[in-house]
Amino acid sequence: MEILLPQFLMTGIKKNYPFILQGSNKIIDKIIKDINLYLNGKSVRFTLDRLDLSRLGRFQLKVLLETRKIPRGSVRTYGEIAKRLKNPRGARAVGQALAKNPFPIIIPCHRVIGAHRTPGGFGGGIELKRRLLSIDGVEL
Repeated sequence: MEILLPQFLMTGIKKNYPFILQGSNKIIDKIIKDINLYLNGKSVRFTLDRLDLSRLGRFQLKVLLETRKIPRGSVRTYGEIAKRLKNPRGARAVGQALAKNPFPIIIPCHRVIGAHRTPGGFGGGIELKRRLLSIDGVEL
C-alpha cells in the first residue's frame, strides 16, 4: 500500500502501477476512514502494522520512524531529525528520505520543517503542507 497525494492523476498512477485494481477492502477502508478523521481535526493514532516497510532503505526507515514520533501540534527541523539519528550534518539526507515517504499523513513528514520555521519541501506542495500543519494546530 502507498498513500498518493492529490497531484497524482489516475493516468500517472496507472503508468507507475500498471497492475493496480480499483476497489476496497476492510483494511484500506479503515485507513481511509482514519485519514478522513484526521483531516477533520480528530485525534487519530495511525498504526504501521499494515504498511509494507520492507522496501525502504535502512536510513529512510530510521528517518520515517523518528518522524512518526513527532506529536500532533509539534514540529521538528530536518536538522533536529538528523541529530536524533546521530547524523548531525545529515539534514539534507533527512529531507531526501522524507521526500520519498510512501505513507504521508500516516507518517507525518509534513511535521518536519526547515530551519528558522520555514516550511521546507513536501511532495504534495507547500500549501498542502501548511494546511496539514494547520490541522495539527501549527502555523508557520
